[in-house]
Amino acid sequence: MKICYQRDGGLALMPGLQRPMEFDADGLDDHRRQELSRLVTQSCFFEQPAQVGHVTPGTADHISEILTIEMAGTRHQVRIVGTPGDEALSALLRVVRDEVAVLRRQGR
Repeated sequence: MKICYQRDGGLALMPGLQRPMEFDADGLDDHRRQELSRLVTQSCFFEQPAQVGHVTPGTADHISEILTIEMAGTRHQVRIVGTPGDEALSALLRVVRDEVAVLRRQGR
């Protein structure tokens, strides 16, 4: 399973944080890989709409996160604006953010 995460928007332009980060879940330890797979299934990620959430009218600064997952020949992308109402999707996003943070600390 290949995962790409990108953060978009925000108050200040920070190219390092907005650059897409990709990783292959097959390279993770068994526990983390199984957790990601479980959350993809629980969140029905491949059935999610292209955008989840919305910008609150009147807000000048908003962040959206773009999550792309490719698994078993299927690829799907979801733009998440704000905090998703779906707990499983929210948990999936947290785990992906954690993995991306590890990659950034490693200088990738």
